[in-house]
Amino acid sequence: MSGIYQTFDALFAAMLTAYQNAGDGTTITVGDEFYKRSAALSSCGWGLYQEAAWTKNQAFPDTASEANLLHHGSVYELTKNDGETYAAFLARLLKRIRNKVSGGNLTDYQNWAMACSYGTEVPSSVSVFGGVDAYGPGTLVEVVSVASGVPSSNLLAVIKADALTRSPVAPAQVYVLAAATTEIAISLTMAGGDTALAKTYIQSFLSALEVGQSVYPEVFVAFCYQAGATNVALLTPMSLTSPSKFGRITASSITVTAA
Repeated sequence: MSGIYQTFDALFAAMLTAYQNAGDGTTITVGDEFYKRSAALSSCGWGLYQEAAWTKNQAFPDTASEANLLHHGSVYELTKNDGETYAAFLARLLKRIRNKVSGGNLTDYQNWAMACSYGTEVPSSVSVFGGVDAYGPGTLVEVVSVASGVPSSNLLAVIKADALTRSPVAPAQVYVLAAATTEIAISLTMAGGDTALAKTYIQSFLSALEVGQSVYPEVFVAFCYQAGATNVALLTPMSLTSPSKFGRITASSITVTAA
């Protein structure tokens, strides 16, 4: 523990020194009365430091325990969906805190959609397009992705119904779509480094892609070097890949082998 909170050893050493300096003839060897008192008092002080640190952490959602994270969410009328991880719930809560409700802007629709569920099925990401960026003036398009693959029609229907209920002024048309997928096969060989780590980097990158985001193949090479490779050969893909307007890029396969 750092900062204003001292370790038990530091407290114990300071306590022993204080008793030793209190008067001539004071002994602080193991088993002596003042040694025992120092140990007991230092334990109490260290325990108070631990309690203070825990209490401070609970005051902020990103350091709170899982139970208290749910309490932070309840302040904003957010509940953890079935199947939603605590990390995903925290990300949704932080986004809600940083983006105040604004009477039905695109961020509001995104936050509302991310709070929806159908059974254990929950959105992993939602991208929202409005007006000319959607299907024209007065339209709104919500593009939904789920971790398991393609969202069900039931989940899409729940999100649409929720949007129409919450919106203060309903658009002429609300469309809730499953993200179209553009699959690519990724294959590389690398000399040196950790092939499993490189694959993990690539998987994390793909899972974080936004709807409509293009991918340059050089990024996969960079991840191999980040994993410690000294030389990398890219086999596929060899060119820029761009999804449809309301689509995301996914991998049909990821192969990273040692050269």
